[in-house]
Amino acid sequence: MSKNSLTVGASMGPGHSIRHENLALLRFYVLNGTSDLRVGVLENSFGVMFQDNWGPFPLLRAIPGEACISPPNAAGMVVLASREGCDCIDKLVAIQDAGSVAAVFFNNENTGYFPLSLRSSLESITIPSGSIPRVFGDYLDSMLTHGDSVFVEVVGHVPFNGERIDSMTSFSSWGPTLDGRQKPETVAPGDKIVSARSNMGSKEATCRTLVLSGTSMATPITAGGAALIRQYFMDGFYPTGSKVLAHSRQPSGALVKAILINGAVPLRGLNGNGVIIDPPLSFNQGYGRIDLLHSLFLPGHNKLNVTAEEGNPLKTGFGQRYCFSCFPGSEDLKFTLAWYDPPALPAASVILVNDLDLFVIDPSNTKRYGNGGPRPDRMNNVEQVSVSDPESGLYVAVIYGYYVPEEGPDGLGQRFAFVASAASLSATPCLVINPVEVPPLFGNIANVRITVEGTSGPYIKWFCRLDASIETPKGHDWEICGNDYFAEGLPDAFYTFSVQARDESFLNTAYSEISFASFTIDTIPPRTILLSSSASVFCETAVFEFSSDSADTDHFECQFTSGILSSHGWTLCGSPVKVEARSDGRYTFHVRAVDKAGNQDPQPVFVHWLLHRERPRAKIVTILPKDLTNVSTCRVYFELDVPNLPGIQEPRWSCRLNLSDIEGAAVYGWRSCSSPLELSNLPDGIYIVSVRAAENESGGALSSVPATCTVTIDSLPPEVLFFAVPPLFSSSRDVSYAFASSEVSTTTCCMTKLNTAEEERWQQCTSPARFRNLEDGVYQFSVTATDLAGNTGLVIKHRFLVDTTPPSVVSFVLSQPDLDVVTAEFSVDDGPLGSTSGVATSYCRLDSQVQGGTWIPCSSPWRVEQSYLAPGVEHTFMVKAEDRASNIALDHAEQKLVLTSNSSAVHGLVCPEAYTRLQIATLAFNSSLSWTECEVDEQVFVACGSPYHVGPLVDGAHTFKVRYLSSFSLWSGCKWYIDTGTPETLIRSSVVNTLSPSFELSGYDGGGIERYECMLQSLDPQGQRHSWRKCSRQLMSLRTRAIAFVELQEHSLRKSHYELSSSPYASAALSGNALDMGIVARLCVPVSNVSSLASTSYDEQPFAIFLMLRKTNESSPTVPLAISTGNATPNYTNELQLIYTRESPILVTTMWELVAAQLDQEGTYVTTLVTRPGSYMLARIYEGPTLAFIKASQPRMIVSSTTLIFMCLCIFV
Repeated sequence: MSKNSLTVGASMGPGHSIRHENLALLRFYVLNGTSDLRVGVLENSFGVMFQDNWGPFPLLRAIPGEACISPPNAAGMVVLASREGCDCIDKLVAIQDAGSVAAVFFNNENTGYFPLSLRSSLESITIPSGSIPRVFGDYLDSMLTHGDSVFVEVVGHVPFNGERIDSMTSFSSWGPTLDGRQKPETVAPGDKIVSARSNMGSKEATCRTLVLSGTSMATPITAGGAALIRQYFMDGFYPTGSKVLAHSRQPSGALVKAILINGAVPLRGLNGNGVIIDPPLSFNQGYGRIDLLHSLFLPGHNKLNVTAEEGNPLKTGFGQRYCFSCFPGSEDLKFTLAWYDPPALPAASVILVNDLDLFVIDPSNTKRYGNGGPRPDRMNNVEQVSVSDPESGLYVAVIYGYYVPEEGPDGLGQRFAFVASAASLSATPCLVINPVEVPPLFGNIANVRITVEGTSGPYIKWFCRLDASIETPKGHDWEICGNDYFAEGLPDAFYTFSVQARDESFLNTAYSEISFASFTIDTIPPRTILLSSSASVFCETAVFEFSSDSADTDHFECQFTSGILSSHGWTLCGSPVKVEARSDGRYTFHVRAVDKAGNQDPQPVFVHWLLHRERPRAKIVTILPKDLTNVSTCRVYFELDVPNLPGIQEPRWSCRLNLSDIEGAAVYGWRSCSSPLELSNLPDGIYIVSVRAAENESGGALSSVPATCTVTIDSLPPEVLFFAVPPLFSSSRDVSYAFASSEVSTTTCCMTKLNTAEEERWQQCTSPARFRNLEDGVYQFSVTATDLAGNTGLVIKHRFLVDTTPPSVVSFVLSQPDLDVVTAEFSVDDGPLGSTSGVATSYCRLDSQVQGGTWIPCSSPWRVEQSYLAPGVEHTFMVKAEDRASNIALDHAEQKLVLTSNSSAVHGLVCPEAYTRLQIATLAFNSSLSWTECEVDEQVFVACGSPYHVGPLVDGAHTFKVRYLSSFSLWSGCKWYIDTGTPETLIRSSVVNTLSPSFELSGYDGGGIERYECMLQSLDPQGQRHSWRKCSRQLMSLRTRAIAFVELQEHSLRKSHYELSSSPYASAALSGNALDMGIVARLCVPVSNVSSLASTSYDEQPFAIFLMLRKTNESSPTVPLAISTGNATPNYTNELQLIYTRESPILVTTMWELVAAQLDQEGTYVTTLVTRPGSYMLARIYEGPTLAFIKASQPRMIVSSTTLIFMCLCIFV
């Protein structure tokens, strides 16, 4: 049978079919995505049907001999078996027995689908089964033979078309040919066709018709379609669908054949045996029924896009690509290849001579072979790829010369025809490449990046080339490149970048058109040249002309600036530029050239232009260190407001210094000076500096208007005043401090927990300074101030205790020291801070039967007369305590007591003295019973008798208890204190600056202090020395003849020496002296106590005592002060406190001047205090919040008084 002619089968004519059947649509696919086949399966009428969404299950290939028995490893799988061999029903039973989930049988003949015969034994079939045509079976069998893992799932059902026209006639032949080629290739209606009937034996025309059936009726219909296709091309309807004579062309027979096959539509009815027809490509219907509406673009009738090409001849190994863009919503895509194959030898087993291959690569890069097989077709000279439900993207159709032994009479190779069609398909060039992101035409960056976009694929390579206008190794010939091309370090030159895509999938490499991009790299900036300038001092208008030495100069930028006028940056300009100044001043005209690459002249040309129409005058430039300072020396720099004017020489300068008070008193008048003017040793105050210029001998017009500035000298540090502080003992963890500075200042503060390793952390703060969630402990808050002149004031401090732990009763014992009294002895513990905070008040309560249940203040021992206690009744004794931080326990301690008639206690107890030095104690008592038991210092009771001796005992408190054992009895007891140590004397005192100073005396001793003895002694040779006399521990007053320093005679110094006193200062007149003395007292520490002071362990903090100042009498004369510090020379420092540490001496200071004296020997020390107008003196006591400001209206010198020594001695018994 001819391989180049178009073979046509006969389909049925119009009408309705009497059969209606459905096909289950099964999808057979490979996991790697290389194959995806959808096949309708003709379901058997027995067993169960294939259900939608059934699967997926793996597919197993069965050998015919094995399919007649249960195939191994078939459980859970779909078995694919051939129709040949034993009966398919027997195979189906064996397959079900093997545990398979379904069976698919493919025809071993080319008759399409086939039904299985029905038998009574089929009632036991419970798995779905069906048949498929041979072409699909061979396809799946080939995939499984090559080791592909195929899976099966149901994706729907194919409805049967009931139209007769979609079914084949029974008389139409079917393929394949003897050598296996595809026949027929198309079908056309051949059943009951109405045709013209000739008038047999007559030459006259006739209008008779004849109805005939047969393939002889199908072929004329097909020939008519071919004639219309040829006319379509000859009249120029291709490709626009409209008649355009310029488009006229004569199509080849292969092209007409390809168009007819490409437009064929599939039959979906029955084959000639009455079974559902197998889909194209099949040996029943070929590629389908011809349909010109699906073959050609007919405007107004369809929206088909058709590409019909007669490609260049192909030789072995050569190929040709056709590229198409598919858009969303497209119908099925078809690609058809046809060629006229040379005749084969008569004895050839394979009729095909020149073998061309068609394959299509879809957007998912899946390769689809012609005629739907898993491998290229080696039998037919027509191949087609049909894509159902295509995805959008690029489709590449490749026609490849697999084997072309006959290259034709011209030796060019095998010619072919190619057709592609779909509603949303458009042809696009296969090899397209362009640079899309390129450098600017002119640039000054030596590194360039070029982005390339174009056609890509497995056999397509991109090549790039870079040409330069100069010899450079950076240029290169064609080389492989990607979509991101980068070159760095390119020298200045003109460059051309070329890019080309090459398809190397065939022996004849395909080349795209070369795309270009040109650019210039220029990194050398242009140089600006000033040609002329008309600027002058006395002319308000100036004209500037300029140019550039670079031929690539693109434009110029100008800038015209002064202290008054500005052009607001660089602006475009051109030569010449005319500018106009409307006020005096210095102007600068700048101009720079900018080339096409964007390079700017790094050194713009400029012209300074001075316009001055007024006389120059003095101008203050700066003041060093600054106009507000705490040093007495400063420098004032000045110059002319318009220096270096033409014709103006250096002027003669005059300066003046005034105070800035109301009268403006002059420190000195106008006098010659020069810049800088140095002002030294200025006392505190506000000064006005005036500077003026005068013409020198060479002349010149200068203005005599002076320039002035203000200089403020302020060496007085600011003082900080507390307005609100926490209480000394606080039960709250949140505290705040309110304070203020004597002048505008920056305050810094520090909160430190004492007796810990915590370091001081100073930071800026403002009032009020709040601190939250403080832990229990002793805290010290420190604050200081620094004014605008840089003076830092004294650090003032305040200590307080945070104690949130209430006291608790740790022991509570009832006793009956005599017959008429019950004694409750208890002790209270205030926790870890008890030694600092301490118990303030203890409270006792008896039950309501005795005292109404009221809490009353009490102390241990708490004595209750027995007459208040009813015998035989239970009484409750209760105790609780409150500390000095106002913490009071929520619960209390209690003891219960029931007095009976025989309750009695030991009487007549004789104890040691309450305070004694004796370490052996003797205790005696009367006992009316046979024996007693005793207890010492809360130890166990032991049998004892009177007298009872105990000792030796250590220093401290001791207790003794005795009671009867014959019956329940209250115990009797006593306490005493053994003290063999020496007491220490302590003093609290405020500043002693009156004639009647007051001192608060205190002492420390384990056993307590009995009394104080005091003595007052004057260091003045005419003074009186008092003898020792008894004095009160409370504040005592002594009348002295002069202000006294206070000296302590004691064993050691303790913290209590410098606790806050309630009196910050006092005032008194000194009788018999013309001066109203204002000197205050200081704490004078004897030399012998300095070492003990330095070695004290109390928080390692230095202590300080500050001097107090009171205004002197306005009428008192200024008296020089004699400084007596032994042979030492007074040293001056900025310290503002009397302080002693291990590293520094004691400093006696004031707010302005001070004398430092090293306590290295016995002696009398005095100090100098000086005040100035408007100044203030801050008085305060170390660790205390009390402040006092005392104003001194006039400068005065204050002399020290004679020194008195007050000594205190504690006497202990």
